[in-house]
Amino acid sequence: MFRYGGHYYYMKISSSTGTSPITLPVNIPATGYQYQGLATNSKGEKKYLHFNTVAADPAPFKRGQIVRITFNQRYGVTNYKLVHR
Repeated sequence: MFRYGGHYYYMKISSSTGTSPITLPVNIPATGYQYQGLATNSKGEKKYLHFNTVAADPAPFKRGQIVRITFNQRYGVTNYKLVHR
């Protein structure tokens, strides 16, 4: 919980800000995507966050989708998940 816990923020995807190489578990190179923007928590507090997709979920997000980001004060962004309306 200390490493992976944190506060949830919700960010609406506008576009990818870049790409980075990642390696899938079967040793196949793939492209990861970088996102940044203003995210809001349930109390209405805003925070500017930056995260990269990882091998577990490397696909790009589409414009307008909402992502729940777990932000830990010590480790930064520790997790992200696509939220369906």
